Amino acid sequence: RAEQGKLGEAPPQLGADAAAGVAGSASSPGASENKPSASPSSGGASRNPFVKAVRILTGGSANDDEDMEVKSADMHKSAFVAVEMSRDHNCREKRERELLEQNHPGEKDVVICRRPDLCYIKGRLQPTRALGDFYLKYPEFMRDSTEDPAAGRYVPPPYTPPYITCTPEVQVRTLRKGVDEFLILATDGLWDMMSSQEAIEIAGDQLRQPGGSPALASSVLIDEALRRAAKARNISIADLKKTKPGSKRRAQ
Repeated sequence: RAEQGKLGEAPPQLGADAAAGVAGSASSPGASENKPSASPSSGGASRNPFVKAVRILTGGSANDDEDMEVKSADMHKSAFVAVEMSRDHNCREKRERELLEQNHPGEKDVVICRRPDLCYIKGRLQPTRALGDFYLKYPEFMRDSTEDPAAGRYVPPPYTPPYITCTPEVQVRTLRKGVDEFLILATDGLWDMMSSQEAIEIAGDQLRQPGGSPALASSVLIDEALRRAAKARNISIADLKKTKPGSKRRAQ
């Protein structure tokens, strides 16, 4: 579920920064990251897309055997079923918190939760996998407590990096003709507003309409996320779009 969607990690932006893409097929992604030279001015900070890829199926259920075959046109036309091809790498997830606590025993502040659904690694970042944010990976990217704050980020002790990684989680599935129809890759702005199942039903409906296309399905998903976000905050979509990035937008 792709996220970060936020600078340094802020609360979910409730669709304000939604981005979504729908594709007819896709290969498993990989990622790599070169460790840059430490810059005293950067602190290793960067904007990180925290992404959730959702694999879409039609017919059967998400628990069906991989060798399931489409046996009739009726099955092909049955309800869409979402098969998630990635997990949320966010420290609000129990498995991610437990892994951090296991790797950093005795650090009571390794994960700080402001709400059950709003947790931060060392009080600073939500994603547990990200490109950038080197101060949470390498000690040389964190400034000393006596240095000017402009020199970079500072994390009070205990400090035992790495806390996050850029290593991707990869799942491989064999495409099945007539069953696997499309894939959605989207940021948290979308997933904060709807479930995987809701997203594939919206996208699938658009793709099966006369003249339907991945571009149109993507646009409809974003519009729906914005509509729900605006409704949740009792403001118009236009006002939501006008809100500049930053703390005010995150509050929306």
